[in-house]
Amino acid sequence: VNMMALVPVHLDYRGEVGEGYGFPKRFRIEISDHADMRDAVVLVDRSKADVTNPGRYPLVFEFPTKAGRYIKLT
Repeated sequence: VNMMALVPVHLDYRGEVGEGYGFPKRFRIEISDHADMRDAVVLVDRSKADVTNPGRYPLVFEFPTKAGRYIKLT
C-alpha cells in the first residue's frame, strides 16, 4: 500500500478563517509514466462530491502500489 498526503495552507494572519485556505472542494489525483498523462491511473477520485475543508490537518490517502513518473492533481 502506498500513501499520499495533501497538506492544506494555513494563513496565520487570518486566524481560523485561514485554516485550509484555498483547499479544493473536489479533485482527482492521477499517476502516469508520460507527461501527457495518456495512460493515467486514478489514485484518488473526490470529484463527485465536495470534500470537507481539512483545516490545519493533512488528508492522507492509501491506495495499492502504483509506479509512475508524473502525478497530476486536478
